[in-house]
Amino acid sequence: MCIDKIIDIFVNFLSTILAVIVGAILAYWFSKRLFEESRRVNALTEFVNSFIDTKIFIENYHPITKDGPKNTVLISFGKSLHESLIGFRDSHRRAIEVFRHYISKEKYEKIYKEYENYYNPRNQEGTPETIHILSFSVYDSTKKEIKKLFNKNISGKEFALENINRILDAAYE
Repeated sequence: MCIDKIIDIFVNFLSTILAVIVGAILAYWFSKRLFEESRRVNALTEFVNSFIDTKIFIENYHPITKDGPKNTVLISFGKSLHESLIGFRDSHRRAIEVFRHYISKEKYEKIYKEYENYYNPRNQEGTPETIHILSFSVYDSTKKEIKKLFNKNISGKEFALENINRILDAAYE
């Protein structure tokens, strides 16, 4: 009788220890996954926010002309749009580099291709073969110039927004 009680206590002790070990392993595994997911979400948030900031800037961009600014919400202090956009380049590159560690190689390549196209608009389907690299300066173009260069009936400002949206779409695919 006494030996049966000792065996029962020992079995209960072992099963308790085993349950604690399994519970600890599961808690560690879930917390590690949660931590990694949290880091991925933070990287995605930084990535998206860096481009959203640029979109907001572009949407509200109004150069100072000889007649004064057309809108006082946000002005460029005499800079052209492409000169102003250069200031966002480092935050975009940093956000892409941080985000790349949490996405597949294929997704990174697609995002980076769209970023290169935003940074240096190049030939796309239906555009003249003579256009190679224009950099941000194309975003200062008029609708007529964009139509001639890229066969799109939009302004340079709208073209910049379109290219940023392509980067964001690539991140969400």
